Amino acid sequence: MTAGLVTPPSDFWVFDSAVLVWNHFNGDGEWADNEVTTDHALISQCSAAFAAVWERAVDHGDYRPS
Repeated sequence: MTAGLVTPPSDFWVFDSAVLVWNHFNGDGEWADNEVTTDHALISQCSAAFAAVWERAVDHGDYRPS
């Protein structure tokens, strides 16, 4: 296990490093709404979090369940 990984609390999409879309879900897991921002600091944080997760990912072909 690798410590030091911080991820945003909500599902998100980043478009062209310029637009961040947060997806919000209700308590049943159904999509409820989205929120759009162009806040560069938030976009940078979410992009960095995605890169950190991707760096730790296991290729599908190499994955072996425990």
